[in-house]
Amino acid sequence: MRYLVIIALLFVSVPGECLAWKESVLSIPPAQRRQANSWFAKGSQLENRGEYDAAIAAYSRAVELDPMHVQAYIGRGFAQSMKGNYDQAIRDYTKAIELDRWSVAAYNNRGQAYARKKNYDLAIKDYSKAIDFNTNNPVYYYNRGAAYAAQGKYEPAIQDYNVALAFDLKNAEAYANRGAAHYKAGNMQQAIADLKIACDLGVGTACKNLQIAEGKN
Repeated sequence: MRYLVIIALLFVSVPGECLAWKESVLSIPPAQRRQANSWFAKGSQLENRGEYDAAIAAYSRAVELDPMHVQAYIGRGFAQSMKGNYDQAIRDYTKAIELDRWSVAAYNNRGQAYARKKNYDLAIKDYSKAIDFNTNNPVYYYNRGAAYAAQGKYEPAIQDYNVALAFDLKNAEAYANRGAAHYKAGNMQQAIADLKIACDLGVGTACKNLQIAEGKN
């Protein structure tokens, strides 16, 4: 699932606001923290192999040992999402955000979980938060564009796909989705142009949609 991602985390916060967090981390014995990190690493390996139940168990062990382990909550949320357990995923991402309110990965992935539940307003809000914190990741624009399109808001969707493509001109899915948005908005020439590129890049549905668009032109 290409656009449900976990990115490298940057722990940046306002010193006064993270004092309690620092004190809690410092209260965990170093050996216990190493164990938590070991369980987190094991969860990541299991997740990469698609063993999501085992990954969830490993991440759960990590947060038992270190209740402030932001990455473990995000990892467990991702594994829950991959199993279709979106409510559990949202709870984990929300906990991660409570611990690190600048975690773009948690905002993006919670947005994906909301989108899977068709709660597009909350999804867009989370994607926008991720964009506020990191304006240089095309994934967040792509995801928000998809949420706008799902609501029938094709113009803002097209704008977000434009930004995503400005970062990555070989993003076949973005061409396919922008083409579909142009088609829905009645921009037939732009739709055909985008769908042709997506089709050439190997998106099968774009090839089918291209035939439909050309028939309407």
